Amino acid sequence: MNLSEKNYYLDDPILCRRNTTLITFGQHSYKSAIIVSAVQSSGAYRPSLRCSLLVKVPPNYGINVIKRMINLRTNLSPENHSNKRVTNFTPKDELIISLDRNSVKSFTGEDYDETVYSSDRNEVLLTFITSSSKNATFGKNFELIFTAFMFTDSSNGCDDHNDWFNCGDKRCVQKSLICDNISNCVAAEDESDNLCGKWCSKHRQVFWMLFIVGWAISTFFIILTLILQTSGNYRHQARRKNTKVSQFNAKSDMILYSETIEIEASIFYKP
Repeated sequence: MNLSEKNYYLDDPILCRRNTTLITFGQHSYKSAIIVSAVQSSGAYRPSLRCSLLVKVPPNYGINVIKRMINLRTNLSPENHSNKRVTNFTPKDELIISLDRNSVKSFTGEDYDETVYSSDRNEVLLTFITSSSKNATFGKNFELIFTAFMFTDSSNGCDDHNDWFNCGDKRCVQKSLICDNISNCVAAEDESDNLCGKWCSKHRQVFWMLFIVGWAISTFFIILTLILQTSGNYRHQARRKNTKVSQFNAKSDMILYSETIEIEASIFYKP
């Protein structure tokens, strides 16, 4: 994650009070995007929590809200009181993103599809509500990234601003956010394969994978061939044996000569 981003956790008692907390950013490249989560990765958020953040950027700026993941409790089981089951169910935890009055996004349960929501207004209201259930929330969390973008009507796009990248829709984001594995532009132009070199990287990975597979197959067949050749030579040697050959004189019943020679055993076999 780039150093230009800052983390906010809604379980922080200082951050989440009764009144809405104001967070401003976008004026400088070192703080052109912020990350908002329920808790740190190893934590658990509190029950009966109602936290509201007003995320605001300078005038003539807009905000892209990148939903990375949402995994909230969906406790629908009745509470137990003195071993007696009651009929009321605990409400779900809920995350609400208010881009404007006519565009409100509400989330419960799980959602792992990365989506970019864009607001032309310079502020977005975020509300996080948790149920009164005391069931553990370890492993439950969400992650939102708020990216400030600047409008441009220039024919040169964002070229008039050296530190900004053109998203292609008359919107510019800080160049420090390019190729950070986060879609800061609505159509993910800042993470394109050509821009980030992912095309070459993917093809290099495919090449080396095919090379390793081909090398492994070739090595296997070479070893197999050597084994078969060695086994064949062994069987060939095993079929040879020492045989004593003698020549007799039938009339005198005498052995004229005798010697031991090594011959192929196969000549003694009839087909």
